[in-house]
Amino acid sequence: VFFVNFLIFVGGLALFIAGCVGLANDDVELFTDFEADGYHAASVIGLLFGLAAMFFSFFGCFGAIRESKWMLYVYASLVGLALLLVFIAGVMALVFRANAEENTREVMEKTMKQYDETDEDKFETEIWDTIQKDGKCCGINNS
Repeated sequence: VFFVNFLIFVGGLALFIAGCVGLANDDVELFTDFEADGYHAASVIGLLFGLAAMFFSFFGCFGAIRESKWMLYVYASLVGLALLLVFIAGVMALVFRANAEENTREVMEKTMKQYDETDEDKFETEIWDTIQKDGKCCGINNS
C-alpha cells in the first residue's frame, strides 16, 4: 500500500510541477487563436489534480506506515469522493459534449478564415496544414 501511494505522490508532484511550469510559461502567444484560455485552464487543472493526488497519497502512505485507522479512513473517504467527482465529470462531459463541439467548430471557422496559403509561416496556415496532413482530412467537415 505504501509503495503504490508513494508512486501516486510522485506522479502528483510531477503533475503539480507541470501545471506550475505551464502557468509560468509566457510563450502562450502560439495558442492565441486556438484558445489560450484552454492552455491556462489545463495548467490550473494539472496543478490542482497534482495537489489533490499528493494530499490523498499522504494519508495513504502515512496511514499505512503508522497503521492509523483514522488516516486510512480519511484516505478511503478522499478516494471515494474522487471517484464520485470523476463520475460526475464524465456525466457532465456527455451532457456538454455538444457545446464543446460547437465551440471548437467556431474557433476552427474563425482560424480557417485567416488561412493564407501564400504565407506558410503564419500560425493559422501552419496549424491547418498540420491538421490536414496529420489527420488526413480536409477542412472542418472533412470535405
